[in-house]
Amino acid sequence: MGFRTLKLRKNPDCPACGTHEIKELIDYDQFCGIEKPTTVGPLEVSSHKAVGDAAIVEGIPQISVEELKKKIDAKANIFVLDVREPHEYPIANLGAPLIPVGSIESRVSEIADHKNDEVIVHCRSGARSQKAAVALKAAGFTNVSNLTGGILAWADKIDPTMAKY
Repeated sequence: MGFRTLKLRKNPDCPACGTHEIKELIDYDQFCGIEKPTTVGPLEVSSHKAVGDAAIVEGIPQISVEELKKKIDAKANIFVLDVREPHEYPIANLGAPLIPVGSIESRVSEIADHKNDEVIVHCRSGARSQKAAVALKAAGFTNVSNLTGGILAWADKIDPTMAKY
């Protein structure tokens, strides 16, 4: 194997190798010739709003952490379901039963008693719980909501002592 070494002169006008200093980022969208995004997609995370600002996404009502806290304090007849993975539960949880989103369809019989109750599904940020809520609605659950922002929003807005990961 052989190597060749090339000598290249620095371009004084180059921001990376020359004498000019980069002081701000370029407008990436303009540089690439694409339009700036105007909305957040249905499952994209946007600062504790994994499903954007919509009140209903894919037929699933979205509930804020403040609304959930009010319901818990009022001892409302709600069933909260955690759909994160088992290794996430010890880090931070709301004390809700745990059924990971990947096994929700095969384990729906475990929560069949709550088919007509108000069910609020949560995960870390709100994206997986949205998917689980859609699956529960398809399985015949009549009153399913998604917790917007999930555990992260709860830690930020309700319980700052809760661990974030």
